[in-house]
Amino acid sequence: MTITTKFDIGDVAFFISENIVKSGCVRLIHIFKSSDAFYTEYELVGGNVRLTEKQIFKTKEELLASL
Repeated sequence: MTITTKFDIGDVAFFISENIVKSGCVRLIHIFKSSDAFYTEYELVGGNVRLTEKQIFKTKEELLASL
């Protein structure tokens, strides 16, 4: 079985926190399996924040375009 993630460890990701665009480096990738699907959460350097693939973006422009 192969699981493909949007980001790899060490990648920079952009996200919104406290209404501010922030960026961080992916430190850990958590993969969970429910009965019918896999879910991925990313933990970024600089905090214990966990974000899903829908909450983080490869570029600041992608993040802003999603709003």
